[in-house]
Amino acid sequence: METSVMTDINANTAATRATLCGAADQSSFFLPSYGFASAEEALAYGDGLAEPQSYLTRAYAPFFSGRSSYVVRPEEQSRWDVNDLLSGHAGAPAGRVVWTKLAAAGAARPAGAYNVALLVEGPRQFYQHQRHTNKRPKWWYRLAEGSFDCYAAWGRKDSESLTGGISVGGANRVYAARSGRGAIFLARALFDSKGAPDGYRCALLLVEFTILDRDSTKDDMLKAQLVSVHTAITNELENPWQDGLDAGWQSLAHKAYSGFRQHCRPLPAETEAWRAYFLDQSSKWLAHLHASHRAATFGDGVRGLDWQDALALAQEAWQLKVVLGVHCDSRFDESVHRDDTHCTRVWRMLGQHSCSSERQDVLRRMVHDYVEPDDRIWNYSGD
Repeated sequence: METSVMTDINANTAATRATLCGAADQSSFFLPSYGFASAEEALAYGDGLAEPQSYLTRAYAPFFSGRSSYVVRPEEQSRWDVNDLLSGHAGAPAGRVVWTKLAAAGAARPAGAYNVALLVEGPRQFYQHQRHTNKRPKWWYRLAEGSFDCYAAWGRKDSESLTGGISVGGANRVYAARSGRGAIFLARALFDSKGAPDGYRCALLLVEFTILDRDSTKDDMLKAQLVSVHTAITNELENPWQDGLDAGWQSLAHKAYSGFRQHCRPLPAETEAWRAYFLDQSSKWLAHLHASHRAATFGDGVRGLDWQDALALAQEAWQLKVVLGVHCDSRFDESVHRDDTHCTRVWRMLGQHSCSSERQDVLRRMVHDYVEPDDRIWNYSGD
């Protein structure tokens, strides 16, 4: 996880400030940490983590908020991100309590440290994977897989709002607390096998945590629970909470839902742009196939050309697909005993094409955005 670092110079000290929500960290929302009363103690402990034990400690620096300072603990098992919850790997099903030992009884803490959790509120992202089957066209998975938005909101266990949070860029804030409630809302756009919008999958996850470390004769423990999960397939963006939530949970759920509506999207903008592009190229390809029965087509025009000249005429991805169908044959296949895979032939053909690097980039982008996802056997190498 990377952090963006600034230097904050005031009358008392020059200290390093670090945000938790850098470009490489889009999923953290619950980070067990050490709190310190002074920046000097936090810096001293942070210096001891200079040698990274995992990706979690590689770029952490002390985090300053008001008079307090915080350093995220290096242990991975107590850190939660939205991927853990949304993939079902948080350690327990909904309703079951998860206990995590933070420290053994009697173990010394870093000088001046106390246990606390840093709670990241605001837009987060999770990765969605789909099991690939023949029931869906290959390109459909570009719409169903990838990183999607969700929104995390936090409150106190007594249903009051948290105070003292600090902005860490954009719509994100970080709060420090020893107990609390959290709500995560997501709405992911769904599409049918033709790429047409098919509603939304909405979900609301409710979590709760408490740090227990007052008794020095017992282990320091983190008590966490995925309280409940509410899901629904709807035609509109809706908050799928159910009857039975108390007023505090409902307020927090509404906060997460409103935050999503304001700051998040049910489908990434770049994915929506690609969907429109792919469907446009597909319609032009089908129109070309239908026209080939009645009149001269683009395919007829490139068939009698040298393959280099034919490639130079392809201005759209569907036209490149036509050229590949006509000219990408065994001359680009070095295998003695069998045909090489279609994808290897294509890359060899483009690699031998005499054109500028900019034109090469354009052709490769056409392959990536249309030709490849539209080809079911792109990576097929023979039985």
